[in-house]
Amino acid sequence: MPATACRLSLIAIISLTLCTTSCIKQSTSSTEHSNSTRQRSAAIVAEWSKWVAKHNVTRASIAISYNGELVEQKGKWSKATSPAPVASLSKAITGICILQLVDNGLLTYDTQLQSIIPELPAKVSIASLLTHSSGFRKDITQQPADYPGVDQEYLMWVSQQELASGTSANEGDNYSYNNSNYAMLGAVISKLTRKTYEQACSELVLEPPGISSASLNPKWRIMSSWGGWKISSADYLKFVNAYFGHKDVQGKSPHDLPNFALNGGASYGMGYLFRPGRNGGYNFWHSGRWHTNRGGVKYRFGSFFAQWDNGWAVSTNYNISAINGEDGELDRLLATAAHRQ
Repeated sequence: MPATACRLSLIAIISLTLCTTSCIKQSTSSTEHSNSTRQRSAAIVAEWSKWVAKHNVTRASIAISYNGELVEQKGKWSKATSPAPVASLSKAITGICILQLVDNGLLTYDTQLQSIIPELPAKVSIASLLTHSSGFRKDITQQPADYPGVDQEYLMWVSQQELASGTSANEGDNYSYNNSNYAMLGAVISKLTRKTYEQACSELVLEPPGISSASLNPKWRIMSSWGGWKISSADYLKFVNAYFGHKDVQGKSPHDLPNFALNGGASYGMGYLFRPGRNGGYNFWHSGRWHTNRGGVKYRFGSFFAQWDNGWAVSTNYNISAINGEDGELDRLLATAAHRQ
């Protein structure tokens, strides 16, 4: 693998030695749960643990909830309450941050980028950036060696570099996963709120449900709005339960929000994927991966979240980049366990 960045995305967008006791840290909520709930949770943990062992993951954690209530959290050489880099799971935070700005009347999904930031003279809409249908395809974020640095957000720099590369498709015609779309959204958030992206989304999205330990990863702050958050699996699950319901995203059908239909019945929304579930609602999910070398150091990390319409939800992070389909396998294993009768 060349020493360049691997796309922070899902491996399979459309398809979907267990550690000894001494290295496992586990806790459960104090609420009494039914036997069936405990058994389903145990099945999810068992599949997750097998996956961790199979792929030689040395540090990982998972948090599990049912109907919005924490059921179990577990870690391997890590705690579910310890912040970890989540790569592209950051996009859902950015998407919900944009949703809050729309609800507050600061912009609409049809607003053009250039009308907010004249220094970014592109007529693409906020909706097309959210759904990766803007027409921008180069994705300059995949060459971290060319970054001006990683210690700041640098959202304007990334956006200007992407705009300079031009579009290769008409807006709205095609889906092309591109981190730079979310860099532009981060710049929009910063411009409209007159705060850094981190400050704005912390206040608008993370603090309301009581998440206070999340921050941008100091080693990769530049990835901010497309992949820079460092947040525990327990807190990310809290974020999921705060904004994603069995049938909605903050009270709105995902089809009433910006989305782009993909093959196989799935759609890309505002930093998350969704498809109809088995119980009349929607399943929401996304994964993140980062795989690069910088300064002689190998950076490998990944993450995954899912909320199914039967009430179960999971958030997990791990210290492998999952670039060979491992996260697609994890998706299938956890979904099967979550629906096991």
